[in-house]
Amino acid sequence: MKSLLFTLFLGVIFNIISLAQVAINSDGTLPDNSAGLDVKFNNKGFLPPRLTTTQRNAIVGPAAGLLIYNTNLNRLEYYGGASIGWTC
Repeated sequence: MKSLLFTLFLGVIFNIISLAQVAINSDGTLPDNSAGLDVKFNNKGFLPPRLTTTQRNAIVGPAAGLLIYNTNLNRLEYYGGASIGWTC
C-alpha cells in the first residue's frame, strides 16, 4: 500500500513538473501551449532586467536572445551569440 501511494505521489509530482509553463496575467487564463512564459495585460508593459554595461558584461555565457535594458546607454540590448555580441 505504501509503495502504491509513493508511486502515485511521484506521478503527480512529475506531471506538475512537466507542465512548467507560467502565465502572468490578471484574468487567470492558462499560458499558451507554445510559450514557456505567457505575459498578458492590457494596461501594463513588460519590464526587462535593468543592468549597467559592467553588470551586463559580467554575465557568464549569456544565451543567444537574452534581453536586457542597459541603464548606461538607455537602450534595450539583446545577445546575438558569440559572433555577434550585444546589439541594440
